[in-house]
Amino acid sequence: MEADLNTFISNLFQEAGIQSTQTKAGWCLREGMAHILAANESVIASVVKQEGAPRIYETKKCRHDEIQQYKPQNCFQSLCRIVAGQQLAGSAATAIWLRFVATTKDNVTPIIVLQLAKIGLETHLQQPSGLSRAKARCIVALSEAFATGTLTESFLTSSSEGKVRKALLGIKGIGPWSCDMFLMFYLERPDVFPIGDLAVRKGIAKLFSLRGKGSKGSLCPKKDLEVMERAMQPYQPFRSIATYYMWRIVDAKDVYDKNDTKKQKTKDAVVEPNVTKTPT
Repeated sequence: MEADLNTFISNLFQEAGIQSTQTKAGWCLREGMAHILAANESVIASVVKQEGAPRIYETKKCRHDEIQQYKPQNCFQSLCRIVAGQQLAGSAATAIWLRFVATTKDNVTPIIVLQLAKIGLETHLQQPSGLSRAKARCIVALSEAFATGTLTESFLTSSSEGKVRKALLGIKGIGPWSCDMFLMFYLERPDVFPIGDLAVRKGIAKLFSLRGKGSKGSLCPKKDLEVMERAMQPYQPFRSIATYYMWRIVDAKDVYDKNDTKKQKTKDAVVEPNVTKTPT
């Protein structure tokens, strides 16, 4: 059985172009995949078989965008990318990010952002980028934090998850969802569980056949917190991988929920955006 599992995982990695199983955060992707596939009576195995390897760790193309030259190269750029895509999903989020990159003349740095804001926040940063005023102000606040050393690359990449969250939550416009996306997608931390993401909750409800205390039986991030934590507990300390497959369950409606033909809007009533497609 173990040999079959190893072969299965190897084939997944080969197909996805995953050449190294060592993640940016230092944990082993192969170990993580083996864990979630074996956990909880292999409930998630059928989803993995259908969807393949977790594409957030692919090496054939960019983790964040299909356009390789605009891939965030550092923590500052990644955070700007996340802020630009708040309350948006898929192509819309990418389009805003690319407009923002073009506004900086392909030079997304704290200094450039602050220079543009000084000339005119609305006319030289917000409007050309297509950002909301709140997002533009958040990106300026991020730029100031990096420019003054309040946030640094070394701090964000080497600190504990708790310290990273605390530092980022001190920036107006950065909430729990943005922290989760940064920790999971850029820093590649292994055990991120974005409970505030609507699609993650929908995926959990479908996979485990759960009804919650939210509207029409949906899972509520507050009232059903313990229920969802119990459902995902077997996947610790690799809930980031399991979370990826919760998104995929929702994305692939024709496969996992043929009776649900209505499209879910991406409005989050809590703090930040709920994503209805796997974040790119």
